[in-house]
Amino acid sequence: MHQEMIDWVKDIAKSSSYSYSNRRMKKALNALGYPVSRNKARKLIREANVKARQRKKFRVTTQQQSQTTGV
Repeated sequence: MHQEMIDWVKDIAKSSSYSYSNRRMKKALNALGYPVSRNKARKLIREANVKARQRKKFRVTTQQQSQTTGV
């Protein structure tokens, strides 16, 4: 059962483009019928060698042009 959960963790991580951390992974495993806590989900993620990707901070890349009106 433990190895089965690790396999599910790997599948869920791959299908989500490695964006699930322990909170979302817990919800996904609970939906599959595996009652796990956040700490158990974190341990399973660590055991499966899965890393969640960090979101990049939004950066404005365009320059605001000053609008001068010649009156």
